[in-house]
Amino acid sequence: MDCRPDIKILGDSYDPEDIPFKRLWTAVLIQAIVDTRNEDTVIRHGAVYWLESDSQEFNSFINICEILNINFLKLRTKLKFYKEKPNEKG
Repeated sequence: MDCRPDIKILGDSYDPEDIPFKRLWTAVLIQAIVDTRNEDTVIRHGAVYWLESDSQEFNSFINICEILNINFLKLRTKLKFYKEKPNEKG
């Protein structure tokens, strides 16, 4: 089962080819989104904590969204639906 979120969740203005290092930050962000549905509670809670943190320090969710030109508030709204949606068993 492929549990990766649709890349469109990152927003219309998102372009991973804009700057090469954005691909790394994109992978970090997508992994955190995927981890919100992980069966391991430590991984899941860590991802949710990071995504919901208001820290603006380097490597924080908000900082990475700024690097990727993503509105972090809109993404958080979308993620609340994503993480609450039940896992689909295939």
